[in-house]
Amino acid sequence: MPRKKRIWQPHMCHHVMLRGIDGIFLFHDDADRARFCLLLQEAAEVHHHRVHAFCLMGNH
Repeated sequence: MPRKKRIWQPHMCHHVMLRGIDGIFLFHDDADRARFCLLLQEAAEVHHHRVHAFCLMGNH
């Protein structure tokens, strides 16, 4: 069964979640986490998005 169409409106907040497949960790060390933070910041600036909060976790 397909998922429902996402609702999108300007200035709407979204909860975005990344998860590793089969329990694989997304970040192996602090360098990976730092690189992700940099990429997130760059993407937010390029696409004119605001990141209100984020949390880097292991594969939970």
